[in-house]
Amino acid sequence: MSRRVIEAMREGKWSVAPMLLLLACATQACAVADIRPEPLEASVELAPAEVERGRALLEQLPQTHGGGQAWRAHQNARLTFTDTWPGWAGRNFVMPWDENGQRMVSTIELGQDNSRLELPDGTIWGIQNWVTYEVDEGAVSFAQNKNAWFWLPTIEYFFEAPFRLREGQHVAWAGERELDGKTYDLIYITWGSVAPSAEIDQYVAWIERGTGRLGLLEYTVRDMFKFVTGTAKYKDYATIEGILVPQTIEILSGGPDGQILHVMAFDKIDFGVEVPVGYFVPDRMRSAPKQNKGKHGE
Repeated sequence: MSRRVIEAMREGKWSVAPMLLLLACATQACAVADIRPEPLEASVELAPAEVERGRALLEQLPQTHGGGQAWRAHQNARLTFTDTWPGWAGRNFVMPWDENGQRMVSTIELGQDNSRLELPDGTIWGIQNWVTYEVDEGAVSFAQNKNAWFWLPTIEYFFEAPFRLREGQHVAWAGERELDGKTYDLIYITWGSVAPSAEIDQYVAWIERGTGRLGLLEYTVRDMFKFVTGTAKYKDYATIEGILVPQTIEILSGGPDGQILHVMAFDKIDFGVEVPVGYFVPDRMRSAPKQNKGKHGE
């Protein structure tokens, strides 16, 4: 791949190289991905019994992971982690960082989509109310940054998923599956319509029977391409300040049997860190619709 393509990606002009888009379109005809499990594949409405069962499992999920009230009381979390991309294609076409496997620090406002990410070279990306900015020697500069717009909320949502999946508008139990000797209840989650939409993501949460933990999370990536899907695999759970958190999240391409795209390994997790006033929302007058992809708004 040419240096011009690499630099364009790093500057946020392209989230994924055109070569990858053409390859994926050729193999999947650019169709809108639909990850509804087999029992729901043709459903445009959800059966009340499956809705009730799915809701009950999602409502229990925060309790299993430490309790929603305890989680909210922490207000924020600081995650120190490495992000490793083992495959050549992932590193060259998708990875948003200059260096593979570098250690980063993400400070997130729990239950929101506001956060900051500090890179090893001192670069600080931020997002507030879907508006992106950078911080240089304490000075905040608002500007469009497609990488920050996509990756900061993505990192936060994956980490917080056990507490936030219950926000889904349409929820239903979608059967059970076995994987690696464990049995999981599958919960389908989306917004807008039950059937796939080109604009709104779908999720399938795999909740492990016996422990009640979130084991895997299948998802679509409408913000990238309509046909892209992936799976987050939650591993190495530990209790930190009363909250059960994964210390490793493997991101797989496609479904649960897909190849590893990248691995986020959290070596330090702190809840309730001290931050200055206005840290997460430095300018309350700025906000934008999510569709603006990080353009600053008034």
